[in-house]
Amino acid sequence: MEEHTNGWDRLVSGTTTAEGTPSRDHRLTGSNPEQPSLSTVLSALEDSHCRTLLERLDDPQTAAELIEATELSSSTVYRKLDRLCEAGLVCEYTEIRRSGPNASRYERDIERISLQFGEDGLELAIDRRAADATDRMATFFQAMQDES
Repeated sequence: MEEHTNGWDRLVSGTTTAEGTPSRDHRLTGSNPEQPSLSTVLSALEDSHCRTLLERLDDPQTAAELIEATELSSSTVYRKLDRLCEAGLVCEYTEIRRSGPNASRYERDIERISLQFGEDGLELAIDRRAADATDRMATFFQAMQDES
């Protein structure tokens, strides 16, 4: 029987924004989630499989759950999750399980994407989901671990 945790066991490798405040981390790439390139985001959104995965990720899910729900091949799901993480649209975290191996869970990390014409041309704005209490605690504990 698979054991699910309450979410407090998330491991995060905390990143900081340019202002020095903690942000939700995109664990696959280590990139700054606040500044994905316009071409990377548009390329990911152009991909129908990426859009399918984004639609399914209202709640955190494992790759196996996504494979079952979408009927995409495992290699396709993993490639598309990598692409979505690189674009800063999905984040990954590790769920610690007391019985059995740990599991990577993926979650959509955006609420809205908008484009506008600015002084420097086309500008991308991404509204991110607010970090919940679990995310804030995980970031806090990771920062404590990094300092020790």
